Amino acid sequence: MLATRKIANAITDDIPELYVLGSPPASVVAFASKHPKVDALEVGDAMSKKGWHLNALNEPKSVHIACTVRINESLFVIVFTVPFFLAPYSFGCGSIYC
Repeated sequence: MLATRKIANAITDDIPELYVLGSPPASVVAFASKHPKVDALEVGDAMSKKGWHLNALNEPKSVHIACTVRINESLFVIVFTVPFFLAPYSFGCGSIYC
């Protein structure tokens, strides 16, 4: 649960284009975009192309990440790489629309 809270806090505190859905009580963090030029599904697609395993959600368009042992080991990388996927241009189609 430590990884879940750290990821949620990093999104809330350091990534103004995104917001966390709810208050994650367990091992899943879902996030969506609050910036009109950032599509959360496209962020998820771009991260998937780099080897991350995220799942697309709908209403609102968002993605979630399950905090497994592997994610706990990669926490530093996650917190500091998510912002690099937030460029205000298209990454391709959103995964649930392809």
